[in-house]
Amino acid sequence: MPDPLNTLFYAFESGNATPACSVSYVVRRTPRARHLSVRVAAHTGVVIVAPLAAPAPAVQAFVRQHARWIERQVQRFTATAAELPIRWPYGRTLPYRGEEHLVQVASAAASAVAREAGLLRV
Repeated sequence: MPDPLNTLFYAFESGNATPACSVSYVVRRTPRARHLSVRVAAHTGVVIVAPLAAPAPAVQAFVRQHARWIERQVQRFTATAAELPIRWPYGRTLPYRGEEHLVQVASAAASAVAREAGLLRV
């Protein structure tokens, strides 16, 4: 979990041929970092990891320098997220033939659905 005192929230405007879009990013300062790095992930968004002593203008210049790459990665994750199937939350019920049934995912090899005493095994 990032330390709130070493985490700052920013946004930048992309400057490529497409219309400008705003991308938010977090600057996480850590004593373990030796250089600036950028990480883009679906669950965390854009995170700039910076050494404690890195000055803010250097961090901003780093983000500007990598803005196009960051934008491509954000677009890629956005497109991928739209294609992912919806995951069924563990322990959720589903109405089937007028009754609520607890859904239990058995194994990927199973190809049938079994119904027994308020439980659907898929």
